[in-house]
Amino acid sequence: MCGMGKEMGKIKEIIKDIERFFEHTCFVTEWEEQKQEWGETILVEKEQKKELPCRLCRNPKIVTVNAVLPAETVYDAVLLFRKDDVILPGSKVEVMDSENVMLFSSVGEMVPYQTHNEIALKREDVI
Repeated sequence: MCGMGKEMGKIKEIIKDIERFFEHTCFVTEWEEQKQEWGETILVEKEQKKELPCRLCRNPKIVTVNAVLPAETVYDAVLLFRKDDVILPGSKVEVMDSENVMLFSSVGEMVPYQTHNEIALKREDVI
């Protein structure tokens, strides 16, 4: 039992160390299906989660269409965030850094780790 307590203490220290690197803030908006009285189902925004600390890890890709220039830089990224927070696939994620607000959509499932969560993002726009 004593060893288990030490291990949990170490994990809590590691979590604090990781969260020190969360230099960005994000706002997450999830979507919800609503069935209309005429039978159509539409997607509407749910309430936005406020100011989640996070870290955006970018992976820029240069894209050309039919090998024609100019090339476009597309940012796909991974978002690291606190263990207590949840981001669902398809959510709108606005990430603020010191210069920009970047708009992403979350893709795939959130990956939980002992110390943090992460989810893949697809770049939508710069606001």
